Amino acid sequence: MNWKNTYEGQKERLYLHMPLESSFLDYPICDTDIWIDLSKVSKNYIIFNVYEKAFLSDAVVFELKNKSIDNEQVFKCALDAYKAEKNKGNVYRLDINDSNIFDENEKRVVKKLFVDNDIEYDDSKKCFKRKKHLGEKVSLIYAAVLKLKVLLCDERESGIERHRSDIKLSFGNKFPYIQIVRLKELLLRSGHTEESAYQIIDQAKKHQQELVQVDADDVDIEVNMKKGVVTMNSLSALKKGLELKGKM
Repeated sequence: MNWKNTYEGQKERLYLHMPLESSFLDYPICDTDIWIDLSKVSKNYIIFNVYEKAFLSDAVVFELKNKSIDNEQVFKCALDAYKAEKNKGNVYRLDINDSNIFDENEKRVVKKLFVDNDIEYDDSKKCFKRKKHLGEKVSLIYAAVLKLKVLLCDERESGIERHRSDIKLSFGNKFPYIQIVRLKELLLRSGHTEESAYQIIDQAKKHQQELVQVDADDVDIEVNMKKGVVTMNSLSALKKGLELKGKM
């Protein structure tokens, strides 16, 4: 057996900086919304039925952690699913600070694209500022820089195309083609009928109305507290955050 084609060989190859092999370029990078929707109905395995492996960006993992703090009942399943699939070797996390994934030149390009597209990243804390559409923007940037071919994303077509146009403008004429695969298409590719695909989507989306979270798309909980905007939701979310960090 060719060692580099085994799981361990592929995993090791990811941790030695060299261009990703063609098989890795076929693995999709998954946005936050699709991962959450599939987690709500315990069907993340559908991604791996179609693509075998998948990438999640550090920004998507950041969103999963924060959403889990905001509303544990609705979103903890998505964070747990990420951890479980990562432990199985089905998911690779793409981290801007991992020099085995991004070399110095790629990192500089990514950081410039962050600035050009209003993405705030704190190098000292190694974390992102919470913003709307953070996951899909960062996932698109990583896909472009690493030349990944597929983005799993359920953002409205007008929204994702706007993000792609903005990033393409910053990236220049070498911006690669990235296929956008939405949840319905993913379900159909996995063998579901159109009717069953819509049933799964409806089941996942129905939880959206139950969402109770801090209004923190653009403002951190800590900033709200400093401004004196203290609500039961913000206190609850902060408490959960401290518990997760082991400070309580």
